[in-house]
Amino acid sequence: MARRRAKDAISALVNAELVEVLLPGKKPRYKLQKPEDDESLLWLPNTLIDGAGGEIPPITKLREAGNLKLLEKFILLYGLHDLDNDGGLPRHIAWTSFDRKHICPIGHFVLYGFDEKETRASSSGLLKEYEKRTDDKGNDGAWMVLTPLLNLGLLERAYYMAESGDHDAELIYPINNDVERAHQDLVLWLEERDGKGFAMEAQSSERVGIAREHIENATMVGLLRLRYRPKTGKTARWWALERENTEEVVGIISSICFPYEPGNVHIKAHQGSSRLLKASQGALVFISRLIKGRKCRCIASQRTQHSIHGTFDHEITDSLLSKSQFSITKKSRQSGRAPYLPFTMISEPMTHTEVLVEARMRWPDAKVE
Repeated sequence: MARRRAKDAISALVNAELVEVLLPGKKPRYKLQKPEDDESLLWLPNTLIDGAGGEIPPITKLREAGNLKLLEKFILLYGLHDLDNDGGLPRHIAWTSFDRKHICPIGHFVLYGFDEKETRASSSGLLKEYEKRTDDKGNDGAWMVLTPLLNLGLLERAYYMAESGDHDAELIYPINNDVERAHQDLVLWLEERDGKGFAMEAQSSERVGIAREHIENATMVGLLRLRYRPKTGKTARWWALERENTEEVVGIISSICFPYEPGNVHIKAHQGSSRLLKASQGALVFISRLIKGRKCRCIASQRTQHSIHGTFDHEITDSLLSKSQFSITKKSRQSGRAPYLPFTMISEPMTHTEVLVEARMRWPDAKVE
């Protein structure tokens, strides 16, 4: 902002008694006025001003957009943002509904498929003034505010499994990258367990989700969330709950797809030189996911960037290995020894220094060194 315009802006804040001049002159000092009632304060993230990384700060984007009303509504949305209870903006403001289809029961759970039905927004409350209005870009009602904020990257879409499609229904678990990978494992497990028809039905759906069988109205819901969030205790509690719910559902799916069966398994992988790091990274991801799913604990590790060798009290399945672009063959060793399962990149294999990882079951607190 140019010096003259900045000076005019400060004068306007002083005249509105929002800012107090403590020291005038060439190096002035100012104090922001605070309301007597702390409950009326809005907590805004520093990243609105500073930006994250090397990006253009959000406040700069909003100023450059030249829409004062958009800036005002954006700030006021922080007063409605409720991560603890709604996972973002309340669903009576904006929501996405899905058509649900019952795919199959799995133990005490039911697998559902979902196809997006509609995304709607309500021109009420904070956005009441936009009711029955349309801007020059074709945005109707509340979307006159929400669409520009989405396009500027200040709002993001989020999805959850919920107990029902009601706006105040409890959220069960978030749909994030970890959960979507677990959903993919579940569909693959169905395909390998003579459930190809169910697997095909799941693959034909835009999204899938599971819920306990007694939650009869369980469905997927979509909502909007402010991308930049203040570093408060409320935000920390929400993030901890997100991770807890994610780990719970991933653990449930992992116990379905990869149940514990006694017996040691030895794994050995080689990395093809034409695809540097692909094999070792895939194998390390595989090991990390077993440990994260509390299926084993790492007790020793020697890592290089080229290949990996490990021992687990866990049966390794072709389905998981195929996720890491490995093929697998089974070969017996001497009597009394564990089965030996070498798996190799589909591309040309070349032996390099091995990574040794030994793991044992039932030690949930371990990490790959």
